[in-house]
Amino acid sequence: MDGFNVALREHVCQAIAAMPTQVGIRSELHPSPGTQFFPMITQAKVSLAEFGFTTEDAWQGPNGLLHTRDANGGGTFNGGRHSNPRLDALIDAIPTEPDAGRRHALIAEALKLAADDIADVPPYRRTLSWAMQKKVQVVVLPDDALPVRWVHVR
Repeated sequence: MDGFNVALREHVCQAIAAMPTQVGIRSELHPSPGTQFFPMITQAKVSLAEFGFTTEDAWQGPNGLLHTRDANGGGTFNGGRHSNPRLDALIDAIPTEPDAGRRHALIAEALKLAADDIADVPPYRRTLSWAMQKKVQVVVLPDDALPVRWVHVR
């Protein structure tokens, strides 16, 4: 199993890499710095990997992770090289759909199709909880950052 050698990620990878041993599959963790790890993902040189993918738009995740790899950047992080032309067509239609309701329906259909295909297997979903007093206004970015310049106390 390959993973990004950031403390939180490495601890998660240790737990995930130990799980297959419970059913008789031997696994070994290979943590790497980002300069080595991410090229392995983009070049599909991993058999099992854990990495986070945070986006600001619902289209970015499916496009990067589930789309068939293409010259336009689709499938850049599709390390397993999953490919489904119907899924690609749905993903391609999302960013140009002007109707919010229709766009939401396209996203839902794409994610359902990906789940039905078992395009990827997310071993866990990290949930962050932020608590603030009512007098504090803050913008929390999708990458978990909380820029101080965007914190306002009334």
